[in-house]
Amino acid sequence: MKLHAYNIGTQSANELSIYDTSLLNGNAPFISSTYSTVTDYSDISTIENWNDYGERIGMRHFDVRGEVEALYLGTTWSALTTREKEIVSEFFIVDKDKRDEVLTQDEQDSHDHFVLYHHLSEDALARLGGDVDYSITPKSIDYKKDIDMRYHPEFTFDDNGWLTKCEYYENLNVTLDAYGFHVFNFSNPVLKYEASYTQGVDGYVQSRTVTRSWFLSSGKYSTDTKTSFKIYEPLTARAEGRRRRQNLINRLLIDTVGLIIMSSNDLSTVSEAEADAVVLMKEVADGISEYYEYGTKVDSNGNQCKLIQEITGSTYSRLDNWVPGTGDTLSIRNFILSRLNP
Repeated sequence: MKLHAYNIGTQSANELSIYDTSLLNGNAPFISSTYSTVTDYSDISTIENWNDYGERIGMRHFDVRGEVEALYLGTTWSALTTREKEIVSEFFIVDKDKRDEVLTQDEQDSHDHFVLYHHLSEDALARLGGDVDYSITPKSIDYKKDIDMRYHPEFTFDDNGWLTKCEYYENLNVTLDAYGFHVFNFSNPVLKYEASYTQGVDGYVQSRTVTRSWFLSSGKYSTDTKTSFKIYEPLTARAEGRRRRQNLINRLLIDTVGLIIMSSNDLSTVSEAEADAVVLMKEVADGISEYYEYGTKVDSNGNQCKLIQEITGSTYSRLDNWVPGTGDTLSIRNFILSRLNP
């Protein structure tokens, strides 16, 4: 993108502090364009000019920042003027050690703001009145409906299958590791929520406390958070238990495939291990379905959880492989059993 200023006589609009608007001949004094040259306009694409005129022509803060960053990446810190250093620091394009060279901490704090505001949709901006204060914690902004992009969630589950944290990012790059597992590389965090739960003596969840926090341009999460509290009724508690056990099984299946590969000389990829383990999956399919509903509860006749019975009695030989790093003291079979009833 290029920034252009209208030519008035021998000078462009940015070179004139005062000019007769009639001399513009109905043209805008400043425009942005993908073209390098525009008739009757001069290219004034510099860090200072993008900072001074970018938002004046209707560009959003995030877009102006992108143009400033692109110019900075084409040069070096030492090659910048003092004012240019201040501008890239005010946009938080450079690390704190460089920002500290030209801005006081109070000055940095005055420019700090929440990155979620970069992605507000047009209708959300209109609803908020246009002139939005980016430094106010966006507690009332719906980060799924009020933004113009879809964030990438990174979920964290504990050993019980509880969703304890979800962090949302602008960018996600997916690669494959040596075994064929997908590796998710997240970057540019925007917000996160962290959850804690209480359970009753019957094992069902009673309540959940969620704390939300938002990421600042300065590279840290704000301490001004939003906390919400949920009480579970019997039906929702049962649904949450089912969802928790599904999370647990999904994580356990991935871990088991990895352990099978690591403990087997004749298997080296995810696809090979999954194909090899089909016989096991057929053995335990019914048990997994029942586990989702009832967990490891013993029925009124004293019958143990069906999935535990199926894993214990399975003839799939790789279940008796040792888990790497345990000194041949823990088999994959016992690893699975320990995870089913944490």
